[in-house]
Amino acid sequence: MKTTAICSLLLAASTALAVPAKRAEEAVTISGLWASETSETADVQFILVDPNYNDTTGANLSWERPGPPVTDSRTEDGNYWVDFPGGVTNISAFTLAITRTDGPEVIEVTVNANATGSPWSCITVTGTVVTTECHYSGNITVFPIYS
Repeated sequence: MKTTAICSLLLAASTALAVPAKRAEEAVTISGLWASETSETADVQFILVDPNYNDTTGANLSWERPGPPVTDSRTEDGNYWVDFPGGVTNISAFTLAITRTDGPEVIEVTVNANATGSPWSCITVTGTVVTTECHYSGNITVFPIYS
């Protein structure tokens, strides 16, 4: 009986040791966030640094207006989907969602130039075409969520 109890205890201990530890989660950084729109086109650009996957990549998204952003956009290295939940009716305020293509990692950021003290600021330039340009002052650091 002691042998059975000892074997059961050793089996339980070795099973517990075989379970992989949860991967360390680090904050992701979005830098150089910039957007521009006219009545005909819209553009959004940023650089993503994800230490969880040792990945640095950029994104340069363009679409025709007044239509919605392209829904199957990816970062330059193809490792992340880029989406705008709720669409983009005006680049002064929108939500940017970035999802790892081969994993559960999701990053969501909302910018709003109309919010008091917001680091997302926009200016409108009138020339041959009226252009609104927005940029984020500084970097955005956010912890990913896992779906």
